[in-house]
Amino acid sequence: MTFAVHRFRFWFALAAILLSSITAYASNSLTACYNAYYIFKVGETCITYTLNDREELEVESFARSAGMVNAVRRFTEESRSVLSLDPMQPKSFYQRQSNRRGSRVHDYIFEGDQVNYTVARFNTDGSLRRIESDTQDLPGVFEPYSLSLFIQLTGEQRGELPLFFGGETGSVEFRERGTSTIEAAGETFRTKRLDIIPKARDEDGALSPEGNWRFWIDKETGLLVQMRISVAVGSATITLSDMSGNKRLLERIKLPPL
Repeated sequence: MTFAVHRFRFWFALAAILLSSITAYASNSLTACYNAYYIFKVGETCITYTLNDREELEVESFARSAGMVNAVRRFTEESRSVLSLDPMQPKSFYQRQSNRRGSRVHDYIFEGDQVNYTVARFNTDGSLRRIESDTQDLPGVFEPYSLSLFIQLTGEQRGELPLFFGGETGSVEFRERGTSTIEAAGETFRTKRLDIIPKARDEDGALSPEGNWRFWIDKETGLLVQMRISVAVGSATITLSDMSGNKRLLERIKLPPL
């Protein structure tokens, strides 16, 4: 009887593992969460990629400051984007950034070679402080999500990509610098290591990029495993803390020519 019970438990556990694996790889979504540290924890973020019924990639993320940072510079950010898959191109982008001084909302629509955009600033009481709307001819430009995914998935060792953000066009340069093995989220990742050189300035000085950033990207799946970034208020290391869903989801993306 005891032997039969143990055998049942073994096969039940094995079936559960296999079912979990099949479900993860058949899923149309992938969620990756990260913790940011500068000596102590300063922030956290999660990003979810989902394939919708129209064969588009929907990307949503939420980020917020944490710990002692909340006492001096509380910050939250909600973002979402819709991208075509083949080739990958931005279709829409929305972002709301909030801090103690108020909030800023970005709303972009990409149609052909044009970008229709609105950037609005609000006071802490919700009243409108300033708004800017316009249409610009910007063929081949990226917004933050599509630019990051291009860098994560490209086989090119170096390049420079045009970025539209906040009504301004800048660029981001990337250079592959080697490989590293990183332990994160209970797994071991073989990563390619890239230097990222932002050539754009955020209107909010606290978030303006400074110097070179560094990305570690899983060579097998294209998942961003770790980042080291510098902004006007300091630098931080952001590391994958948890993930769920289809780890190979990003392989569905077909990149445009560089």
